[in-house]
Amino acid sequence: MRSGSRWRAAAALALAAVAALAGCKQKDDIGAPPCPKVAVLSDAAHLATFRDGPGRDLTDIKYEADIGRISGECIYKKNNTSVTVSMKLLITAKRGPADRDRLLDFVYFVAVVGAQSDILARREFPSQIEFAPEQPQVVTVEELEEIIKLKKDQPGSDFEVLVGFKLDHEQVERNRRARGE
Repeated sequence: MRSGSRWRAAAALALAAVAALAGCKQKDDIGAPPCPKVAVLSDAAHLATFRDGPGRDLTDIKYEADIGRISGECIYKKNNTSVTVSMKLLITAKRGPADRDRLLDFVYFVAVVGAQSDILARREFPSQIEFAPEQPQVVTVEELEEIIKLKKDQPGSDFEVLVGFKLDHEQVERNRRARGE
């Protein structure tokens, strides 16, 4: 699991400006402790891929994708030694003018953040979306779960689960500019 100042800064930013909150809920047990907060990291919520070369205008876009709403639930293990967060990520992908191959390969991540905005765990998931020949847009759902170990009497709400596309520095900066930052 990776940690570093870059990810701490991104996590801190996400705590301040969350793009989308999850509809996570408890499963069955009304008296169970609260679930971890689940959110899309705003800097990593949008992916744009461009054709090879220096061009970065609208005509150079191969694909764009966005992580939308996250839904799911959390389940505490007996004796509250861990909480499992089951999530469904809604991803919408669109073909751009420079598309030629009908396949969008991407990687997204899930990070567990502690109360001091420290990255406790981080995993990456490769995925692929295939477009039919004349299909301009695809909506898909990625299902995953994250297990968070708990200390005695520690609630899951002490943690946040952040989700986003794995992006390079240029892509993150482009997303920030698009949001007016």
